[in-house]
Amino acid sequence: MAEKQSQSLTFGIVFLLFGILFAFLIYLRPDLLQVPAWIAYASAGVFAASGLLVFTVNLNRLDLQKLLILLLALLLCLISGWIAFGPGLRECSVHGVGGWTQQSGLACRIPFGLGMLIPVTLAWAVIRYEAPSKGA
Repeated sequence: MAEKQSQSLTFGIVFLLFGILFAFLIYLRPDLLQVPAWIAYASAGVFAASGLLVFTVNLNRLDLQKLLILLLALLLCLISGWIAFGPGLRECSVHGVGGWTQQSGLACRIPFGLGMLIPVTLAWAVIRYEAPSKGA
């Protein structure tokens, strides 16, 4: 049990530090970004929030876990939403029967728009979930 806790603690520290490092690099060189800075910071926030969520596993704090899961869902929706609905041309590679092809426009936007359903569903499930009572 102690080994599992130390593994989750290490995993949480790695994710949290990666998120902080990622945000620091964005701050140092915003000129290298090909997306708005808030999207890049949201990406860094996904890693930081994931690390914090790993820390809460052993604390048995369901309220804090719910808050961090909702934060993660929001950050993921921001990223997917910007790709799906943001300004500018979107180009992506798509794998089909004939191999990889370059696509643009709706072929790139629709999957990310539909992908927003995953964090929205996750957030809905977290809000609806009730912890079992101690008497049960």
